Amino acid sequence: MSDKFKISMNKKILKNLKHGDEDGINILNSYKEKKQEERQGRLSKNKKVEKNIEKHNLDFKVIILVIVVIILFFVTYIFLEYAQIIGFNIFPNNSNKSIVIDGISGEDNIYKMYNNDFLIYSNNTLVTYDTNGKKNWEYKISENFIPCIYINKSYMVIANKISGNIYVFSGRNEITNKKIDGTIDDIYLDEFGNIAVEYSSSGYKKIITVLDKYGKNKYTAYVNSSSILDIKLIDKGNKLILIQTDSSSLTIGTKISIIDSTKEESIKELIKLENKLVYDCKLINDNLILITNDSIINYNISKNINNEIHSLDSNQTNYISLSTNYFVAIETNKNKYNFISNKFDNTSISNIELEVLPKFIKNSGFLTYIVSENKINVVNKWGIIVKIIDVNMPPKDIVIFNKEKSVALIYSNRVEIVNL
Repeated sequence: MSDKFKISMNKKILKNLKHGDEDGINILNSYKEKKQEERQGRLSKNKKVEKNIEKHNLDFKVIILVIVVIILFFVTYIFLEYAQIIGFNIFPNNSNKSIVIDGISGEDNIYKMYNNDFLIYSNNTLVTYDTNGKKNWEYKISENFIPCIYINKSYMVIANKISGNIYVFSGRNEITNKKIDGTIDDIYLDEFGNIAVEYSSSGYKKIITVLDKYGKNKYTAYVNSSSILDIKLIDKGNKLILIQTDSSSLTIGTKISIIDSTKEESIKELIKLENKLVYDCKLINDNLILITNDSIINYNISKNINNEIHSLDSNQTNYISLSTNYFVAIETNKNKYNFISNKFDNTSISNIELEVLPKFIKNSGFLTYIVSENKINVVNKWGIIVKIIDVNMPPKDIVIFNKEKSVALIYSNRVEIVNL
């Protein structure tokens, strides 16, 4: 309503009131009622806006609270999960009390970590134990043989190399078994359950057959008879990195090739390493980390660039092991033994001095178990000793399980489980 119209209405109302006109009184009352309704409407609208603002503020506060609770829960979980590995002992327990499992040791037994449990293969039977030494899975293999066992995360392959039979497990279930027509030399397994089987038949060439986790043949490649040092499956098994000995020169070296099932040129040589034999390797994205007889090498597959990370001297380097994104080694320096951990660009992470040269070391992710005559030092990648396990005699082997927070000490007549 315009200001002119309001003035006109007011004048008309006053004029009618002066003459005692009932119409004027009615108009006045109607006008008042209308103004009251407009006022109530504005108040109601303002209240709705205020309620909406309050509701939105409350919803926002609830969302913030939920996010904070989730973050706190996640941080607490991560801290509790990895505190001991990092070096924080939340629940101090300085005792080295172990859980003894008797009657499971044997010359033909095989000890592994599978699905974060401690696995033993004995008398054609698979058995897993938890951190308290409690048996939680048992599986009988019908065939009687001494197997080779290969594990990658939640997948496991058990092979009878002589008969060519392989059994594939996912978790606690056998998902397939298959017979290979030949004598199996070795098996390579990726995290998706794809399997590369290296075997020989009556011919001179070696055969590599790639199977999926259900035993279905994906493809077969024929390579020369040079010894295969390692195979890495990439691109979910569609490609292979093949590492072989190379004797084309006067000395034995290493040849690295790629087998690509998606291309016509199935085998392509990538690089030759003169006078270098590969003893261990790890594939991280496009980088192949190689331990050779005299150095650690980082070979980038896509860029075809080869860099020496760290030189190795047989008179100084006693032990060396590759981890997820770093390597550890024990080196002798002026009659002192240093435990070092370096990134793959050779940047130092930690360096600690050891009292004596250990019997052996075992690395698993963040932790390295350094086994000496009467104790085992558990050292994380940052050089912090998170636990010292006292032993009467060194075990012949150890198996790290339970996300690195438990270890099974393997002796000739018993197994001891120690928790961090």
